[in-house]
Amino acid sequence: LTPPRLRPDNPPMRRPAPASLRDLWPATLPLLPILFAYGQVVGFGFVNFDDDMYVDANPRVLGGPTGANLRWALFTGYQGVWIPATWVSLQLEAALFGTGPAGFHRTNLILHLVNALCWCTPWCWCSAAAAGGPWPWPRSSPRTP
Repeated sequence: LTPPRLRPDNPPMRRPAPASLRDLWPATLPLLPILFAYGQVVGFGFVNFDDDMYVDANPRVLGGPTGANLRWALFTGYQGVWIPATWVSLQLEAALFGTGPAGFHRTNLILHLVNALCWCTPWCWCSAAAAGGPWPWPRSSPRTP
């Protein structure tokens, strides 16, 4: 006797890969409201909340990732918090994009977009597995068991 999954008349169930980039559109849906809401921030300035302490009046950040600034970022408790990854990230942004607000805001927009993709893509895959298709909105009829 051959196990049921190995019989030629009963091939193993496989989830088909998307046929084209057109099939990937559901994963991009969350990007639209993010671009609508945050896309305009690249033209905005710094806010008077904590941007002065963290960025635009902080010479350790605006100076970029030098040896002394990296040492400061890794070992400081500036403003009562220890956030070395944040300090190094801000230093890299200042070195790459300059000290104006546009580069910092652009990085924030990109991080929001990547975060949305990281949340939406697995959700689409899990929903698709439950629906029996490549995405939760299959173009063909669902498979019957």
